[in-house]
Amino acid sequence: MGTLLTTGCWLSLYIAIGSLLLFYLPSGPNRDETRYESVGPGGPTQRDPVVPTRLKSEVLVNCTTLEELTDLEWIASGWTKAVYKGRLRGREIAVKTVNLDGHDIETCLSRPERPSLARCYRRASAKILRELILLQELDHPNVIKVLF
Repeated sequence: MGTLLTTGCWLSLYIAIGSLLLFYLPSGPNRDETRYESVGPGGPTQRDPVVPTRLKSEVLVNCTTLEELTDLEWIASGWTKAVYKGRLRGREIAVKTVNLDGHDIETCLSRPERPSLARCYRRASAKILRELILLQELDHPNVIKVLF
């Protein structure tokens, strides 16, 4: 699985590093160790985004970072994306990437011009990139902040 994600990462980097979404999942013994702070002026309010302070130095993600993932476990997959749970530097995270068995890849590969898997992957990862951009703009208590 690590090779698949690493290969996928290199393909994603062709478009942008942001093709892989990582979300911080506070749970277990690390949950109490994480302090939260408001990024808005004047203290926390209901609309202020909340960022785990311990992760500020850990939010850069690249292909080397993916090689550090451990305990990778499939959670779910959908039309375009697959989601895995794993650990990165002792933290539980979720990784969202292209679903290689998904409809978008299958449809792309069956096109008359017979595009390569790499080209189809880039197309599907562009959807994830658009999702990343939208998620970064959302400010709602029910939406997880994206860390990358």
